[in-house]
Amino acid sequence: METMPLTVGGSFEWEFADPGKLLANMVARSPALNNLFAETASRHPPSPDRPWSLVVGFDEFTPGNKLKVDNRRKTMVLSFSFLEFGQTALSKALAWQSPVCLRATMIHQIIGGWSHCLKRYLHKQLLGSGGLAGAGLPLLVNGQPMLLFARLTNLLSDGDGLRQALDWRGHGSLKPCFKHFNVFNKSTDLAARDPGYVEIGCHDVNAFRSWTPAQLAKTVDLLRAADARVFAGTMTNTQFKELQVTLGLNYNPLGLLADVSTSETGAAQHNTSLYLYIYIYIYIYIYT
Repeated sequence: METMPLTVGGSFEWEFADPGKLLANMVARSPALNNLFAETASRHPPSPDRPWSLVVGFDEFTPGNKLKVDNRRKTMVLSFSFLEFGQTALSKALAWQSPVCLRATMIHQIIGGWSHCLKRYLHKQLLGSGGLAGAGLPLLVNGQPMLLFARLTNLLSDGDGLRQALDWRGHGSLKPCFKHFNVFNKSTDLAARDPGYVEIGCHDVNAFRSWTPAQLAKTVDLLRAADARVFAGTMTNTQFKELQVTLGLNYNPLGLLADVSTSETGAAQHNTSLYLYIYIYIYIYIYT
């Protein structure tokens, strides 16, 4: 359970399944899943030096009559699996666990939104007690104990899901691509002013330049410093908003990319984001 602050005041007690306990329970109770872990571990023995690749996917869906959608029932669902299972296994429901199911109406009331929720969840799964990126998750596979180590390598969602998770301004913004920092929206007349930049309609994929973790961290640090200047009165709100538009990101001090907290294991994150602390690079796959 996580206590989430609300925009209207007070807090919301967010309940979701502990991902480690959920996975351990499912592996213990499902012979098919146990065999999948045993076969995968025989090919890719997990260790702190050779962790598995954690895939976290999330998307919103609205249950009920598709011809008469009730958006009050729209729900964000998060699931996870591991790349080492292989393509065939990943195409089956058996390989995926779904610990999170949260109404979109509640997400909109939480300070920091879905990005804040996702950060809290990843802390639990990766850095908490039995975290995949820390002490490892103990599992019983084929009657033998196994410590599972993993690092986050893939976030899967559609464009709007990634917008919410990464505080990106979206495909309609000045920067319509989160992955490539040098891409401007069409008809902006900005790409022509710098030979290193292109518009979204560019047909040369080799011209697209991806963020490195260090570059993205510096950009978030820039927004953090600007936010502090606004608070100190040395920068106006208008200037701060223009900076966010220019960078294509909204500053969210409680969001995933701006995370500078301390994990439950006591390891401090120094002026960098959660995923940089655990030494990973998030590969973004956008399905629309």
